[in-house]
Amino acid sequence: MPEKNKRDYRAELEALFEYKQYPPDSFNLQDTFYGKNIVLYGAGVSSIWFFEIIKDIFGYAPSLVLDKRFETPSLFHDVPARSPDEFNVDDTEAKQSVVVICHGNPVVAGEMTHVATKLGYTDIIHLRDIYPIHNPFSQPDYAFDEGIDFFLKRKRDILLAFELMEDPMSQEVFLAYLSTHMLRKPEIVPSRPEHEQYFPSDIVLNKGYRSFVNIGSYDGDVVRSLHANKGKVDEIVCLEADPDIFKRLHTYLESASGLLARNVVALPCAAYSNERVVNYTSATGLGSRISEHGSLKVQAISLDHVLPNLAPTMISMDIEGAEPEALKGAERLIATHSPDLAICVYHSPEHVWQIPLYLVSLDLGYRFYLRNYTSFCTETVLYATL
Repeated sequence: MPEKNKRDYRAELEALFEYKQYPPDSFNLQDTFYGKNIVLYGAGVSSIWFFEIIKDIFGYAPSLVLDKRFETPSLFHDVPARSPDEFNVDDTEAKQSVVVICHGNPVVAGEMTHVATKLGYTDIIHLRDIYPIHNPFSQPDYAFDEGIDFFLKRKRDILLAFELMEDPMSQEVFLAYLSTHMLRKPEIVPSRPEHEQYFPSDIVLNKGYRSFVNIGSYDGDVVRSLHANKGKVDEIVCLEADPDIFKRLHTYLESASGLLARNVVALPCAAYSNERVVNYTSATGLGSRISEHGSLKVQAISLDHVLPNLAPTMISMDIEGAEPEALKGAERLIATHSPDLAICVYHSPEHVWQIPLYLVSLDLGYRFYLRNYTSFCTETVLYATL
């Protein structure tokens, strides 16, 4: 007999396909921000997403940042910044403003909403409510032309991928992720602690981290976590294509020489399905990626070709949408050694079904788990293990 009140994630997923157009309350960027004073409440990592996506890509700039750290009036990314404890707003300005709560913790976000209300603001939203935050590069381009039909036409693949998910948490993450993109009504994605990304405590990864390949190494943040979680390992291979960020990665790896692994290799390259020189967009954080509009030229490589003798036990990837191509370029390594995989699937909506279906086509017997580490669609990771 079914457990009382137990959610039927499959039925909820099927119900999404009854929509034939976006619902009336789907997110609309212009309706939300056009002609309004934008106030960011919170000056942490979440607020940077607003600057780098909503301001830099779509042109909606905040006029004020509120955060307790600004005990005296200051600037934050060239925007006036004040403490909410030392700030007053008149009724007219409050009515012309929209406040964006920039904090991932629901409890803290609730407290911030209460403070904003007491200041007199009435139009208050959470950063999570802004759909482009969940799809910062508006990928794939053709999905925006097709609208909801993009998903309806791919129902079969979506349902097949859902059935590959091993546990209820994976199914719930899949459902919230897909609903956010399909209806453009952001949902809270069930999340795990941030420090568990690539090192999940609730999933048994059977190959371990002895030979760790970190694709999209940034400045070494994942390698630092590897060392903190697993200590010294046998081998680490890092790929980071952004020239400026690679310098920071190299400096860190050099400073930690001998502590991290018996052998460390760092390549200033992009992972791809083959060797070629590609256009690349460089960014301070979000957005360093292969892009036809990029002003840089970087070398892209296939892991199969460049590291043919590597026997990885774990591969992680976070490369801003190039994951499908990079996986194809590592197909022989994966087929030969069946390493554990931790692949980011949030850079383009279809990756959440496309990538597990590609991996299952290799017929290696992988089991799949989906985890999220922000409660946004960002930092959604697909784990594959035997």
